[in-house]
Amino acid sequence: MEKIKIVQYGVTHEHAAGKIASLRKLTDIFEIVGVIDDRASTAARFPQEVDMSLYEGLNFITPEEFFRRQDIQAVIIETANSDLVPTALKCLEKNIAMHMDKPGGETIEPFEKLSLECEKRNIPFQMGYMLRGNPAVRFCIDAVKKGLLGDIFEIQADMNHHYGGEEYSQYLRRINGGLMYNLCCHLIDSVVSMMGAPENIVSMIKRTADSPVEAMNNCVAVMEYEFATVTLRSCSKDYGLGRRLRIAGTKGVIEMSPVECFYKPLELSLSLAEASGDYPQGLHKLTFPLLKDRYEPQFRELAAIINKERPNNQAIYAHDRLVNRVILGCAQLQKYRKQ
Repeated sequence: MEKIKIVQYGVTHEHAAGKIASLRKLTDIFEIVGVIDDRASTAARFPQEVDMSLYEGLNFITPEEFFRRQDIQAVIIETANSDLVPTALKCLEKNIAMHMDKPGGETIEPFEKLSLECEKRNIPFQMGYMLRGNPAVRFCIDAVKKGLLGDIFEIQADMNHHYGGEEYSQYLRRINGGLMYNLCCHLIDSVVSMMGAPENIVSMIKRTADSPVEAMNNCVAVMEYEFATVTLRSCSKDYGLGRRLRIAGTKGVIEMSPVECFYKPLELSLSLAEASGDYPQGLHKLTFPLLKDRYEPQFRELAAIINKERPNNQAIYAHDRLVNRVILGCAQLQKYRKQ
């Protein structure tokens, strides 16, 4: 089968370097026909300086060439956050498959327009929430949906970190909604997959005492369901051992930390009060394959859809729109209303 001709539009997103590294590994599937350099944008980005050595040997093209060429089959949009949706809306002109990094913009309407138009045209569209290809998180989603833990009454999760120093703090000063918007979006995507639309959202967007004014790096949100609460946290001054996920139900509990690991297999504990599914009562330690590449599973999925080896998931469009509304509600950027 011929390789899929793909372009990476942008180099300034936090995940741009990881995305191009993943594409470079998939030489049997993709042909990277070009990269569009968006460093002239004044949008907030981290890191401020882009390591262009990561793109050595690749062909750089202009936006004009990208829109003119008829042979390009897919685009990965890796601009700075505030440029993502405007860029994707322009890319609709080409009617090609899109992978767009997170998040989906600070207002509801532009992303809704983008998603609905992709759905109408059946354009494959992926959001780059980084836990979608995580096998342990996928197990958790499946466990909740199948009732392995019984009726869920509590989920606790965090996206804490301690990287970036002063440069990251200055970056956050320009990110409305702070870390809740910029990082907890990944957790919200997973939680909505498990639990659906919350009834209500309450959040606090704060900063630590040693952080600059307007650098909202200490955030918490509570998503309320009929019989459950979901608590999400993110702080950039946490020196703990790893990001955590805890899911508790009437039959048992899943606990996992770290949520991601790239040097050893992922592990989680499953504690059951009674036999459930394929597991007897008691404590189980589950091990998942080593997560070598965060983004590869999504790119392989996108390729399979483009090559018609698997159907385009029609449910993903509505899911993405719901996730975006929940993110904006948690980040206090738009009032959340369950639809």
